[in-house]
Amino acid sequence: MCKEMYIVGAGDFGKEIADTIAAIDRAGRSLRVAGYIDDDPSRKGETLNGVRILGDTDALIRISRAMMRGGAPGDAGARPLAVLSVSDPLMKNRLAEKLDSHVIWESVVHPAANVSPYATLGKGVVVQPSVYIGPNAAVGDHAHINALSCIGHDVRIGAFASVMVRSALSGRASLGRCGYIASGVTVLPGVCIGENARIGAGAVVTKDVPADVIAYGAPCKVIRAR
Repeated sequence: MCKEMYIVGAGDFGKEIADTIAAIDRAGRSLRVAGYIDDDPSRKGETLNGVRILGDTDALIRISRAMMRGGAPGDAGARPLAVLSVSDPLMKNRLAEKLDSHVIWESVVHPAANVSPYATLGKGVVVQPSVYIGPNAAVGDHAHINALSCIGHDVRIGAFASVMVRSALSGRASLGRCGYIASGVTVLPGVCIGENARIGAGAVVTKDVPADVIAYGAPCKVIRAR
């Protein structure tokens, strides 16, 4: 039986996640997008690459309640599958808090990603194509690892963190909860980036970065508090 998943967030990243779900389906895992959920009321009914925006997060809660009541054949007691498609970590956190009791968060891992069998992934994780995740790495709930990125051995990625395209975290480095790494960033071995820190594009992070700051450059330097 084909499983259906709701994508929460109908921006450009949502379209990429929809492509990843399609690739999973083509690989034989029978998964498809049920629709987008977006809190911009003006977008309800809009279609993105053939997938409709069904409504806001309150609409998803109503869908969940109907399923729990058995509103659809065979669905009694079930909750909808969902994944967050918002790159901003703090927004991901807020959406998860609102929807946690109403959905089942499903991880989405592209078939072209290389994830070590010794790595661990939390719930609702997104791993895009051509990503490498090494042995004994741990990726927290709702973290997003974008295309062509490399997560080395024993790396720790906190919940809700986002790693953008072509970034690399070397062995035993870490990114704290709600941390954000922009495109093309290199984090050297063992370097720790604190919670809610934001690293600008192209940075080379050679030493620890504290929590709640914006930092960028090569070598990376703290610019200001968030």
